[in-house]
Amino acid sequence: MKQAEALAEVLCEHSEFSSCYWKAVLGNDINKLPAEALTILNEIEQITKGRSAEDLTECEKGRLFGLWKRFAYLVGKDVIKRVVPFMIKFAGMI
Repeated sequence: MKQAEALAEVLCEHSEFSSCYWKAVLGNDINKLPAEALTILNEIEQITKGRSAEDLTECEKGRLFGLWKRFAYLVGKDVIKRVVPFMIKFAGMI
């Protein structure tokens, strides 16, 4: 669960995990992402918004871990590197 804990800390500390942010960065390229990826971003934002990793339950941390793995699989490392380069170390989880 160390990976889930580390991921939860990063996701809670950064505001780059909203679909609005990704739309702003990607522009029209946002339409190339699967709809499921945007749904996942919204779910990540709902879980983490205004919370720290310490506020999250183990279940929520595990949920974030699973969501991130699915998201990274859907969008690929190149897109992650373009939008949130600091997260590329977590893209290796896919």
